[in-house]
Amino acid sequence: MNTNNVQFPKTKMSALVIAIGVMLSGCGGSGDGDVTATPQQPVQPDPQTKPPEVKAPKGFAGELVKAGEEKVSQYLKNGVYAATLGLGQPRFEITATPEAALGDAGSVSSTNTQEAGVDEADRIEYDGNFLYVATSSSWSEQGREPAKVKVMARKADYSLAEVSSLTLQNEQLEIEGLYLHKDRLAVMAASFPIYPLAAIGIEPWAPGKAAVSMGVFDVTTPSSSQDVMQMDIDGWLLGSRRIDNQLYVATSYVPAIDDIKPFPETDEEKIAAYEAIRSVSDDALMPTMTVNGVTSPMNAVSDCYIPANADEQDGYGQLLTITRINMSQPDDRESICLSIQASMLYMSAENVYLASDVEGSTAFHKIALNGLTYEASGMVKGQLGWRGAPNLRVDEEQGMLRVVSTDYQGDTPSHRLTVLQQNGTTLDDVAVLPNAQQPEAIGKPGEDVYAVRFMNDKAYIVTFEQIDPLYVIDLSVPDQPFVAGSLEIPGFSSYLHPMENGLLLGVGQEVEIPSSGNLATNGDPDDVSNDDDTTVTDDVVILPVRTGVKMSLFDVRDPQNPKELTSIVKENTYTPVEFDYKALTFTNTNGQYRFAIPLEAWHVPTENPDGRALSSDTDIARSSLFMNTRNSLLLLEVNSATKDPVLAEVDELVAPQSESGYYFGGSDRSVIHGDHVYYVRGPDVWHAMWQSDNKLDGPY
Repeated sequence: MNTNNVQFPKTKMSALVIAIGVMLSGCGGSGDGDVTATPQQPVQPDPQTKPPEVKAPKGFAGELVKAGEEKVSQYLKNGVYAATLGLGQPRFEITATPEAALGDAGSVSSTNTQEAGVDEADRIEYDGNFLYVATSSSWSEQGREPAKVKVMARKADYSLAEVSSLTLQNEQLEIEGLYLHKDRLAVMAASFPIYPLAAIGIEPWAPGKAAVSMGVFDVTTPSSSQDVMQMDIDGWLLGSRRIDNQLYVATSYVPAIDDIKPFPETDEEKIAAYEAIRSVSDDALMPTMTVNGVTSPMNAVSDCYIPANADEQDGYGQLLTITRINMSQPDDRESICLSIQASMLYMSAENVYLASDVEGSTAFHKIALNGLTYEASGMVKGQLGWRGAPNLRVDEEQGMLRVVSTDYQGDTPSHRLTVLQQNGTTLDDVAVLPNAQQPEAIGKPGEDVYAVRFMNDKAYIVTFEQIDPLYVIDLSVPDQPFVAGSLEIPGFSSYLHPMENGLLLGVGQEVEIPSSGNLATNGDPDDVSNDDDTTVTDDVVILPVRTGVKMSLFDVRDPQNPKELTSIVKENTYTPVEFDYKALTFTNTNGQYRFAIPLEAWHVPTENPDGRALSSDTDIARSSLFMNTRNSLLLLEVNSATKDPVLAEVDELVAPQSESGYYFGGSDRSVIHGDHVYYVRGPDVWHAMWQSDNKLDGPY
C-alpha cells in the first residue's frame, strides 16, 4: 500500500473520532521533550481505482515488533479504514488494577490495592492530618459547579474543617481519582468515565475529542497548595498506577479525521474514505500532550509496536500510550506505544501485562517498568471472564505469571490455572491445572468463577452455581500446582481479602435455594432462560435467591481442610466491595484487623410524605414513589493472631439522607485512624468512634 503523507487538515473543529477496536489498545513513545514536530509537505498519493480490501480488527498471538514507520503507518490506517466500514464490534473492556496487600502495620488506613507497593487512584487520600476528597460536578439554580478536591484539616478532636479546594484548569472534566505521595498530590480527570464492566459497546463513530487531564499540586502547605503541573493528553483514561513518586498513566487514543463518511456503501464512497485516510500525515495519527500550555507529540509512528505476524491487510487504529511521570519532577517522563487489542491491564511492582482475546484464548504482552521496554508475549487457553475484577485472575510471583482462565466454548464452562515464564520474547507454559497427573476439575459442571485471589504460593478460587466451592491451590512448586483442598457453603464470595495467619475475608452474597413449592417452572426447560445462576432439572428451573450481603471469615491454615469460621449476613443489601475492592477499608496492627464496609439497601418508608401511616394498598403502592436507599458503614474486626479467630460486628453507621440529592453508594469510602472513623458519602464526611452505639458527627 502506498503510504505517502499529506499534512493533516486542522481547520475543522467538528472532527469525528473513530473508535476502533474490539477492546482496549494503545500506543506511546518518548514524552520527554516539548519540541513541536515540523509540518510535513503535502504529497498527493496515487489515486485508487477500486476500494482496497482490509481485514476486521482482531487479536494477535505472538510477539510485538517495531516494524518501521511505513508498516506501522499502514497498520494504523488500515485500522482506521476498517472502522469506517463498520468491520468488527467496537468495545471497551477495562479492568486495570494490581495485586494484593496484607496491609501495613499501623493505625491509619490507605487505599485497598491489589498488589503491595502499587497504589491505585481513588476519590480520597489521607495522610493522618489532611483528608482530600474528590467531589463530582453538580448543578443548581446558579449553574454548574465544577468537580473539585476538598482539602480538610483534622482538628485535635478529630473533627474536620475545609481549608481549601483544588480544581483543574479544564473544569468540564470529572475527577477520576487522586494520588498522594509525600508533598505531591496528583489529580486525574477525564472527559467521560471509563466503565469498569466488561464488553461495554460504543458506537464506532463518536463526536468530539476525548481528553485526559492531570494536575500535580505541591501540598507542603495544604491550605495554600501550589500548582506544579497541568497536563492534558489526547484520548481516554484507561487506568493509572503509582509506585513511590513514579506515576504510570495508560491512555487510549483514536485519530480524529475530518470529512470521512461513516459506513460508506458505494465503491466511490469507500475510495473517497480510503484516500482521505491514507492522505493524512503520520504525525497527525499520533496523540499530543500539553504540559503547562506547551504542546508536543507523545510519540512517533516509528516508535509504536504492532503484532509481528500482521500482514498488509491487517490493521488497528487505536493507540495505547503508557506514560511514566515523576511526580517530584514532572519533566522527567517517558512513554511506550502499542497498537494492539487488549481487554485487561495488570501491573505488578516490576511489569505491566496487557491481555487480549484471540478466538477464545487470551494473549498476554509483557512490558518492563524499568525503561518501559517490551519484553515478551504468550497465550493461555480460555478467557478472563467478566465477574468481579478480571485483573484479580492474574498475578506475578518471582518472575512467573499465574493466570486463571475460563473456556466458555463447550457445553459448560471449564476453568484452568496456567503458569507462564519468560523465554526470550515468548511467555511459555510451565504448568497447567488440571492435567494428567492432577485431573480434578476446578469447579463443578455449570459453575462459573466468581472470585480469584493469589497470595504468595497459594491461589484461592470461588466458583458458584448454587453453592460456593472455595478451592485452595498449592503453587509452592510453580511447575507442579495442585488442588490442596476445597470447601462448599451456601452463597458465594465476589471478593477475597488475604489476611495474616492463614485467614481470608470473603465478601459476596448469601443465597437460598427455594423449596420445591417455590420453584420456577414452565414445563419445558428449552423455553426457560438459563443463566449462570440457574439450574434446570427435568422440567423445573431452580433459581437461587440472593438474600443479602455476606461477609465470611475463612480459615485456610490447613490448605487441605479450609473452613468458614464466622459469617455475617445483612438481608436485602449489597456492598460496592463486591465489584470495587477499593471500597473496602482496613487496618492491620499486629494481626488485629479492622474493616469498614459500605452497604446500600433499598428502603421503603413506613409513612406518607405528609406523616400519615401507610394504611392501605394504595398508600403502599404510592410509597414506592418515595423509595430511597439506606446507606451505612459496617464496622467489623477480627484478631487473626488468636487460636479461634472470630469476625465480629462492632457497629453499623447509618448516614442521614443527603439534602443535596441521591449519591450512588458505589463511591462511598471511609478512613480508619486509630479509634476514629471517617465515612465519606458524596461530598459529605461524617466522623464516629470505633465503638458500638456510635454517634455520627458532621457532615463536614
